This record gives sequence, C-alpha cells and structure tokens, in this order.
Amino acid sequence: MLCFPYGSKCLVEFLVHSSFGLQVKNRWAGKTIVDLFTDEFKGRSREYYVCAVKRGRLQVDEQSVHTDYIVKSSQKISHFVHRHEPPVLAGDITILKNEVDVVTICKPASVPVSLFSNILESVHPCGQYRKNTVVGILQAEYGLTPLFRILCLSVYFSCLYDFDFYPL
Repeated sequence: MLCFPYGSKCLVEFLVHSSFGLQVKNRWAGKTIVDLFTDEFKGRSREYYVCAVKRGRLQVDEQSVHTDYIVKSSQKISHFVHRHEPPVLAGDITILKNEVDVVTICKPASVPVSLFSNILESVHPCGQYRKNTVVGILQAEYGLTPLFRILCLSVYFSCLYDFDFYPL
C-alpha cells in the first residue's frame, strides 16, 4: 500500500486495464465506428476515438478495423482502456467479526462499496474504482473472497456492513 499526501491512499500504484464490450444497437447500425463513439460516448474527444481505432483499442468482433468502418447491427464492439485509479482517503477497514460464513466490517466513509439498493446483489467495483473498494481492499489485505453484501447498518454514515462468503 502506498501512502499519498494529505491522508489519501491507494492499494498499489497501477494502471487499471479494462475492456468494455457492447453490442451494436439497431439505431447505431450504418454509422462509422468513430462517429458512433463520438456521438454516444461523449466523455472523450473524436481524436481519442480515431487514435483508439488506429491502435486497436476499439475492435469489432475481436478484429481491428479502420476508422471509417461501418458497424452492423448485433456486432460486438470491445473498447480496451487503461486509466489511473483515484486514491481514497486513508483509513483502515476494521474487521469487527470474521466467522465461517459472515464477516462484519466498519469502513471509512470515503471507500466505495456498492451502488445497488438490493442488498442481495454482489458487491463489485463502481464508478472509477476497481481496487480501492471495500471488496478490493478486503481481498488485497485480508484475502477475503468472494464477498456478497447481506446487511448495511447506518447507511447515512457508510459504516457497518455484513458480507456473506456465499450468494443467498
């Protein structure tokens, strides 16, 4: 674990390599791959998408394509990205109880856990975070895996959580 100024921390200093897959919707069919991404995913510039296609980071059906490639309905597009994960504020996750089937923890408010309202959903990375989550930290520091959230006490303060090692 690396420490950063002003009390923030990160599990490791790393680039997160991710791939995002999607299926071409009927309304996207007939567009170039660059136009599709420029119109639908406005978080990046047209120049970024042109470079991504040229470098093979945007692929259609697991094949590199050219920038004026016209997509067809139901094709699979993969977008390979890397990014730096933002750190979270320093503070340890405290394990209050660790039993055979259930672990109870108290976490700092700055560490994301899950955005699902259904308490039976698996806890997974959210937003920009992949490793600096409750599950990521419990896996890296304590070897606890897999975890499924079963109870959240004190939702307003993001403090107490119960996790099950098995889905219900």
